[in-house]
This record gives sequence, C-alpha cells and structure tokens, in this order.
Amino acid sequence: MRLVKLIIAGIVIAVAPANIAVAQTPPAVAGDTASAGDFIVKLSDSVFAILRESQSKAAIKTKFRGMLKDNFAVDEAGMRLIRRYRNQITPAQLAAYQAVLPDYIINTYADRLINY
Repeated sequence: MRLVKLIIAGIVIAVAPANIAVAQTPPAVAGDTASAGDFIVKLSDSVFAILRESQSKAAIKTKFRGMLKDNFAVDEAGMRLIRRYRNQITPAQLAAYQAVLPDYIINTYADRLINY
C-alpha cells in the first residue's frame, strides 16, 4: 500500500500543474502541505477502490483516464517535458505528442498498478 502511495506521489510530481516551479509563487504554508497530503491520500484511496473492483483492464484504464483528466494538468506537464525540443518539432508533431501523452501515462501507470 505504501508503494502505491509513492507511485501516485510520483505521478503527481510528474504531471503537476505548471505553476509549481514559478519563482513568484508564495512560499508554502502548513495548510498547503496538509492539502497536498490529503490530495495524495484521497487519490490513492480512489485508486485502491478501483483496483479492488472486479473489472477488465480496459474498464480500470477508463476510470484512471477520468481521474487523470480531473486531477492533473497533463497538457502543461507535457509541454514542460518537451520544452527543450519544442523549437525543433513541427506543429503536427506537437499535436501528435499531445494526443498520445494521456494514453501513455494511463497505460504505463495502470499496467504497473494492476500488476501490483
């Protein structure tokens, strides 16, 4: 269970909203830390609830896709991941990348969590 919470925390860090690293963001306060912890606990509890249900991998991935859409800034994170190469790719390549990134994240982590 702790491993899954660590995996989910890693996902949160990997696809967190783009404004986390902005220098002008005010320093975190104790309430922000508690909120972040509550977010991780709530999300991991939701993941476990989905994994406990008897359903196909496709159904699990569909539910995870909804969770990803509702809880993570995937487009912003994706742009941060390719920032270094952004000027080297065409608009068509960027569109293709943005189209497959959510499925890549879902498939990678869903498969790992299901196997866990």
